[in-house]
Amino acid sequence: MQVKAIGIDCSTRITADLAKRFKANGVAFIGRYVTPNSWKSISKIEANNIISAGLEILSVFERTADRTKGGAANGAADGKAAYSHVKSIGQPEGTAIYFAVDYDAPASQYSNIEAYLKAAAKEIPGYKIGVYGSFSVIEEMAKRKAADFFWQTLAWSRGLLSAKANVYQKQIDVQANGIGVDWNDMYSDAGLWGAPKPPVKEETKVERDINKASAWAADAWKEVTDNGYFDGSRPGAAITREEAGVVFNRMRKNFLLLIQGISSDVSDIEKRLVAIEKGDK
Repeated sequence: MQVKAIGIDCSTRITADLAKRFKANGVAFIGRYVTPNSWKSISKIEANNIISAGLEILSVFERTADRTKGGAANGAADGKAAYSHVKSIGQPEGTAIYFAVDYDAPASQYSNIEAYLKAAAKEIPGYKIGVYGSFSVIEEMAKRKAADFFWQTLAWSRGLLSAKANVYQKQIDVQANGIGVDWNDMYSDAGLWGAPKPPVKEETKVERDINKASAWAADAWKEVTDNGYFDGSRPGAAITREEAGVVFNRMRKNFLLLIQGISSDVSDIEKRLVAIEKGDK
């Protein structure tokens, strides 16, 4: 799959200086925790540091590594907690909150994980739900339609990469700019938020002066005016059907006069023209 952007995720709070340094390293997004009352969670000040550096944020919720096996009850509680925190830091609706399955979950727990995610989704109105986990978790939750976005870790994935993954955590527990990070590749839209998108350049609209002919039509306009087909006024205005009728009639009369100049007997030709105009062959 084609890599669209690279990013990191970490437990360390990101200062304005760190954000700028990662931006200079080519990082496009930073994954941070949105778990309330946790030492590793992102604050509004930190979110602003990241955004001001031109980076996006990937929001992830995790209380304990295997909390998802607790099913719907845990999912509902965690969804409410995540919703409260993302609102407090200004994460806009329409973006994603990822819930972590941070262990080698066996197939026997997939139904519990599904129930957890679906319960959490009900508690984050306006937001998309994502899941973080191994290849097997990503594949299974995608099949069960338990999430909108998928963040796969290389851990427990046994060398496999899911085609469903929007983000792939390709390197774990390394040092960069003096802090411990994981490196990630992003393949497609992943519900990130933060950095403003480049503004769409709007074309400057120039009010048309209908009383002046455009440069590209000036010569032709002068010619048809000099020849009497138009009166020379309002060259930039739309033409009505009745105005078009006047012009066509002038042209018709001129053609007949032209023919009459060649042959004095134009009456037969005019009759034939009338017949053609009426559809008679």
